[in-house]
Amino acid sequence: MLQAVPIKFSCIPAATHRDFYVARAATVVACQGLPHITIRGFGCSRNALQAQVSALGEVHEHLWSHPTVLDPATLLSIQEFYSRTQKKIAAPDLYQRKVGRNEDATGAAFHFQLERCLEHSVLELLERHLIWRLWQEDLKVHTITCQEWQLIPDSVHCLVAEGLPFCLAICATDSFVGIGAKLSTSLESALNGAIAEAIMIHDDYSQLNFRAAVRHRETVLAMRDARCRIQVLDHVKKLPASQDEPDLTMSIEFDALAARLRGQAQEIWTATLPCPSGYCVKSHSNSLRHYKDPGRSGIPPIPCYEYH
Repeated sequence: MLQAVPIKFSCIPAATHRDFYVARAATVVACQGLPHITIRGFGCSRNALQAQVSALGEVHEHLWSHPTVLDPATLLSIQEFYSRTQKKIAAPDLYQRKVGRNEDATGAAFHFQLERCLEHSVLELLERHLIWRLWQEDLKVHTITCQEWQLIPDSVHCLVAEGLPFCLAICATDSFVGIGAKLSTSLESALNGAIAEAIMIHDDYSQLNFRAAVRHRETVLAMRDARCRIQVLDHVKKLPASQDEPDLTMSIEFDALAARLRGQAQEIWTATLPCPSGYCVKSHSNSLRHYKDPGRSGIPPIPCYEYH
């Protein structure tokens, strides 16, 4: 039986830029016969309420996709995104990964509408794969020099890849570098999401007393090392850039975006998890790659924003 304490919130102006708010949410979960688990969620936005909503959504994503929360005996119904083929799998099978340096891509999302939840989950999966491709120098990118970037002290670059509404943002100061990414159906939304995530990561990881998850500690230490920061920034600057600033009004329908990217993913499976309030979906593809290990010598892993 699963028990959880009420979710606690905090929401304060971001240290990097006071026009943004960073929200933190946490709850403690107890499963029968298992140690207590702390589940955390984070959000960042120019709107304080939206930052808190994002933090709450991330708590749900982490909670209802956590392997110890799902009953191992539970059979989950999963559906292939393109063909709608359905099959049943055991809950633990959802978390099996291939052995090797490059992990399979996954994406998790929480929403009160199932259709939107599925879209957000698949967008996150594709976003992670696009970052992996970018770090392999396999994407044509354009540098954005729009007004948004003037708001962030010591900011470096924002990139849009191959005309897609996908942005990578880097927020750097003397003590740390935060990297955020967003794939959306509009370039403006992708830009705002990438900047907010870069600020959020910078605010949390730059704290010297911040206790990162074990799997992220080496990344956090690397991002505080000046040599590693320079390597990351130099790598991004070397990517092909265009003098033409992309039109921020560019948008694309989700179905059209999925169809355009279908050639990269032979299959995408989505699992709707047993979330009692709203919907939680986890997507997976064994033909897409995860960005946590860029596989390039001398370049540190990209900071990830996941907590378990």
